[in-house]
Amino acid sequence: MTCRDRNSEVPTLSLTSRRPHLKRPYLTACAGHLGAVAGLALSVGLFLTPGPAAAMAEAVRALEWSQDARAGGPIETAGAIDAVTVFRGQALVTRRIPSGSATGLREFVVTNLPEMVVPASLYAEGGAGVEIRSVSYRIRPVAADTRDSVRQIEEQMRAAQDLVEASRANQRYLDWKRQYLDNLEKYVTGTAVVENARGVLNAETLTRLTEYLAEARRQHTEDGLKLAQALRGQEERVALLQRELATMTSKTSRTVREALIFANVTQPDADFRLTYLVERASWAPSYNLRRDAGGVAVEYQAQIQQMSGEDWNGVRMTLSTATPTLLASGPGMEPLTLALSPRTPEAAGVSGQAWLGAKAEIESAQRLAAANRGNFAKQPRRDGITQGELYASITAESDRELNDLAMRNQILDVTTSERVERRAERHIFKPDESVSVTYALRERTSLPSRADQQLVLIGRDEFPAEFAKVASPLLSQYVYNEATIQNNGSNVLLAGPVASYLHSEFVGRGTIPTIASGQSFTGGFGIDSSLRTSRELVERTESTQGGNRVVEFTYRLAIENFADTPASVRLLDRIPSSRNADIRVTLLSTGRELSTDPVYEKNDRRNGILRWDVSVPPGAKGNEAFTLEYKFRLEYDRQMGIAEAR
Repeated sequence: MTCRDRNSEVPTLSLTSRRPHLKRPYLTACAGHLGAVAGLALSVGLFLTPGPAAAMAEAVRALEWSQDARAGGPIETAGAIDAVTVFRGQALVTRRIPSGSATGLREFVVTNLPEMVVPASLYAEGGAGVEIRSVSYRIRPVAADTRDSVRQIEEQMRAAQDLVEASRANQRYLDWKRQYLDNLEKYVTGTAVVENARGVLNAETLTRLTEYLAEARRQHTEDGLKLAQALRGQEERVALLQRELATMTSKTSRTVREALIFANVTQPDADFRLTYLVERASWAPSYNLRRDAGGVAVEYQAQIQQMSGEDWNGVRMTLSTATPTLLASGPGMEPLTLALSPRTPEAAGVSGQAWLGAKAEIESAQRLAAANRGNFAKQPRRDGITQGELYASITAESDRELNDLAMRNQILDVTTSERVERRAERHIFKPDESVSVTYALRERTSLPSRADQQLVLIGRDEFPAEFAKVASPLLSQYVYNEATIQNNGSNVLLAGPVASYLHSEFVGRGTIPTIASGQSFTGGFGIDSSLRTSRELVERTESTQGGNRVVEFTYRLAIENFADTPASVRLLDRIPSSRNADIRVTLLSTGRELSTDPVYEKNDRRNGILRWDVSVPPGAKGNEAFTLEYKFRLEYDRQMGIAEAR
């Protein structure tokens, strides 16, 4: 029923009052409709108000859940992401799935799996009250993109398009108003001409009409300008949102990814877990070094790249350098059987650099194959087979590849003519190849899926340090503040970039290698602007003794101190060294006693590195600068020249 249905009364216009006058029967009729509209608005308002809307939506979901449970149909839920382990290139995600109040054999549809999910990695783990019977994966087309980020952009674009349409409607109104003013102006002009000819022209009325037209056109022009500016901004906003949406959906189809879990629920309100690997997630370490009075504070952080297609909100996060593998058993070793063959150049094997290069290539392939074994994301996709068949197929292929590479490596050793001598030192693994590090963040963390890297604090430790000012005039005129820092914590510090702070001020960047617990490393804290160093060749003599050429060098090292306090400086230089007796290098004088630091004497001194631990007095500059001279000799066959050993 409309308002006209009651007594067929319509609003009438009173010419005397110039105001609309509604007859009472019409108002009475509309009162019922206004009440109905008010009730409808009130009910709609329940859904539009943020607080009640969330409660109502939750109630609707609970009602649908209970209806599905009573009907025995599939229970659809997204669950909640509870834990994430981020590897180098992938992440292992764990969702907590509630079973609801239903019991018995039930099918759960876990929706909104991310775009970068690895289907073969899906695994469901039951708990108390839930027995998992099967897990499968499907992709289902939908009418709209289900990702929250895409939905938000689409909603913003619809709102912006509505504003564009409203502005265009206002433009059409302004066009009509301009035409109306044009017609009014023509009417007033024509009427004024006629009345002026008749001698009855009312000048006051004409003035008021002219002023009205002028004001109306001014207002029309101002409104048109504002509307054009607003429309241009709205159209640019729509274009920007369209480009952003195209970027987000350029390589995706409008599909939803789901896990189908068939389970026997023996207890109501029980939980179970769904885990899966996702691609396009990785992390790298970085550090802040902050010097304080007693030592160095090391803040270790993670730069995380999270582009899996789903947001991780309030999750327990772990960072790992291990390789994600879903195979529990190691590869099986097959026997190697040899047979005699005619001795040909091909069968004689390789030696020298060719042998070393071939072995290095095979061992590199072995490490890669071993790392990818059980990593389903690195395996080719196989359709139409069960998960058990997939595991067996991947295991067999990976083991076959590893045994083939090992056979080729052993055949190289058997067939080569290369002589291998026993080495005194043990083989030491490189830290990055042998150390698997795991960091568990202390608090729950949120990481949205986005293109830029996100920085997360892993922890902070105070380490003891020995500070020094280091001068290497052979390399630079600047003197640097450095600290020898001991990692006495329980965590391994992985190789990564470092930002250094001295007394809360940023002084520069650097890097550190992988540092195990108990090891020491050097951290830089920038240039000391009060010190400067130089190096000069002050004398070179050359003579011949028998069949040898003898060359002697004298170098002067200098340090200037512009501060009013003495400075303890570690002064470094070097003399050449030789791998054989064809070149003899003799250090004739050091000017001052070399450092007696045991680490220096054990490692660097034997390689020709010279180190002096000196004290530079305050104000030592110019002719008063601190100096020392050292001298060394080279002897070699006079028929030969000198070149850098390669």
